[in-house]
Amino acid sequence: MTAHVYPRSTFSIFQYLGRLVAAGDAGQINLITEQAKGHAPLEDDTLFAVTANAAPFGGDCFLTVDYGGSNYCVPASALNTKRILGLLVQLLALNTSIRDVGITQQVQLLP
Repeated sequence: MTAHVYPRSTFSIFQYLGRLVAAGDAGQINLITEQAKGHAPLEDDTLFAVTANAAPFGGDCFLTVDYGGSNYCVPASALNTKRILGLLVQLLALNTSIRDVGITQQVQLLP
């Protein structure tokens, strides 16, 4: 079996996940089927977990973000969320052209 990856808008994926979190119960999207719950590699029952109003620089957060006056936290125990964010970072890297990266200016030292 061969898998083909066709990149779509990574920004749209971020928007979709944001909408799911906004609509979910306390920022969590729970896996529904028994086949997906608690089995490797999906070792937790939550697909994407973000908690709002997290204490900045505190708690058991893998990642914290301050946006619009509120603090958001990805719990360290949210294994699937960390995997999804890792995949999004890789998608961003795949969609980044060498032209999008700034060229480092050469520095010449003169005696």
